[in-house]
Amino acid sequence: MRVIAQRVALFLSPSCAIGKLKLPRVLNSDDTVVTHETKELKSFIQRVCYIFRHAFIMSDSKCPVPPPSIVRGMTILDRSAFKAYMNVPGLPVPVKSINAFNKKFKASLCKITKLKPIVLLAESDELHQTHRLFLLDPNLYKTQNDFSSLQQDMLKEIGVDIRSLRLYPLELGYDNWNVSEIMEAVLPEGTSNISGFSTIGHIAHFNLKPEVLKYKHLIGQVVMDKNTVVKTVVNKLSIIDNTFRNFQMELLAGEENYITRVKENGLTFEFDFSKVYWNPRLGTEHMRIIDSLGCEDVLYDVFAGVGPFSVPAAKKGVTVLANDLNSHSYKSLQNNVKLNKVKGSIECYNLDGREFIKTVVKDHLCKTWKKCVDNETKTNIVLTMNLPALAVEFLDSFVGLLADVEDHDFIVSEWVTMPKVNCYGFSKSDDPKKDMTDRVVAVLGSGILHSLNIRRVRNVAPNKDMLCATFTLNRDVLLDQQHQVLHEGPPAKQLKMEKAAV
Repeated sequence: MRVIAQRVALFLSPSCAIGKLKLPRVLNSDDTVVTHETKELKSFIQRVCYIFRHAFIMSDSKCPVPPPSIVRGMTILDRSAFKAYMNVPGLPVPVKSINAFNKKFKASLCKITKLKPIVLLAESDELHQTHRLFLLDPNLYKTQNDFSSLQQDMLKEIGVDIRSLRLYPLELGYDNWNVSEIMEAVLPEGTSNISGFSTIGHIAHFNLKPEVLKYKHLIGQVVMDKNTVVKTVVNKLSIIDNTFRNFQMELLAGEENYITRVKENGLTFEFDFSKVYWNPRLGTEHMRIIDSLGCEDVLYDVFAGVGPFSVPAAKKGVTVLANDLNSHSYKSLQNNVKLNKVKGSIECYNLDGREFIKTVVKDHLCKTWKKCVDNETKTNIVLTMNLPALAVEFLDSFVGLLADVEDHDFIVSEWVTMPKVNCYGFSKSDDPKKDMTDRVVAVLGSGILHSLNIRRVRNVAPNKDMLCATFTLNRDVLLDQQHQVLHEGPPAKQLKMEKAAV
């Protein structure tokens, strides 16, 4: 038993309530068990189980009573229609014992949105001056018998009479239900709950399904009511413009103000959400790339957007060349460099991705490699191509990229490190990794297979994955003049549009 208790105590972090419990010593020097200390150990384990039990219960703060059935099908929000009544168990606690009770029974209190679990007793109650009524979780307590012997001992210690347990009448209103509970009550039965949405600064962003569009303005208003930071609620429409990676949206509620600020990985990004691309679910992916870079590395960010890769990389000391065709993204990128006080080397460009690779990247790559050869040093070079709908089609820009460079013998030097590419793409295939591999190899040839790694980033929709193809460009690709002509792609990505939702 002692071993179990020790393992439990060691498993818990020091900040955990259980971890603070003192483990009693129950063995003599000859390892014989002392009876009264065994009881102390049992009490310790009881407390552990008690706190564990209530830790799980605390995670569920759903209101015990749903909104009234009359709100079903409501399309125009009527807050006054959300009324319900219930009785909640209450226990009078002496004023002098409030802190002790709250510490021991915090997990047992009634947890309803916007409801204070401590109320005054009625003036007519003889305990009005000396006690306060603690409202308890009705899912746990209905009668005195629902209190364990351990809990009864705790209550007795702090002067609480369990016989004074009584029911307290509650009137619930609109404020007492959360977004999920209200949506579940309003939307037609069987409709999947739409309480999930992305928050971009003060903007809440939905991608509503057709069956709930009838309720879109009510949804927007409820989300604003329940989230104080949200001032604007929008819904993404179906047409996606891959030219600038932004999408059409409609205002559901609040201010028509799309200029916002967000925090990601310790940095601040400011942009007009209606004109640029930003995905709050990619923060981990952005940091994964940043963490892989050293301060002496070079990063070519072909589709940089507002700078989630470029700005933190430059802040880290990486030499960055960042590009985006969208003029709004380009201006935001420049602004975010200043906003985050980046003092590192970063250059921003407003070019088509293919033009950026064939001019800026090509020129800087050659200069970097020649410098490495002259100084007999090596520099890691990384490219990010985060335009999932089209990035693979831009890989042909690397085929024969350096074929026309005069005196390109330096490329075969031992001091030249081939660039590593992180190319993102979507796939609806039953085998997404094979699909991505086939598409990359079709452009660059099988020579890159030995370094090719396909990694799933996230699921963006049913049967649609976002993947990252990471590989090292080789000299055969960069010097292949024949394939430079054969693989010449469209002159600019603005010719490409996708009308399916991303």
